[in-house]
Amino acid sequence: MAEGLFREMYKVHLDKPFPQLYYHNFFLWAKEGMPKADMYSQRSVSHCNCKCFQQAVLDGNLALQERANWAEAWGRKGEAYTADQHSEYRDWKMATKCFTRAVDLEPDNSSFQEGLRYA
Repeated sequence: MAEGLFREMYKVHLDKPFPQLYYHNFFLWAKEGMPKADMYSQRSVSHCNCKCFQQAVLDGNLALQERANWAEAWGRKGEAYTADQHSEYRDWKMATKCFTRAVDLEPDNSSFQEGLRYA
């Protein structure tokens, strides 16, 4: 069951490199019954770490489809938009929008505030 869920959630990303460790963690999260929004959010971070920013944004969107008012998902998406300077996915306007929403939802979160200042 967990592997089937992983394959369903991962199908749009099969053409990009993805370290085995993240695959393993994602499989374990699905097996343990982690909510989809949490898995998408965690995978978004993994994609940012791999410099797969388009996939990070897509997973941020998927997390927000599951849980629209979740500050963490807005923050993950903001991180993806403040991508590597050589990435075509860097978008300061969208990053500002995402971090603003995250700060609105969690005003005391210093990492969201820092992300908003950076954007």
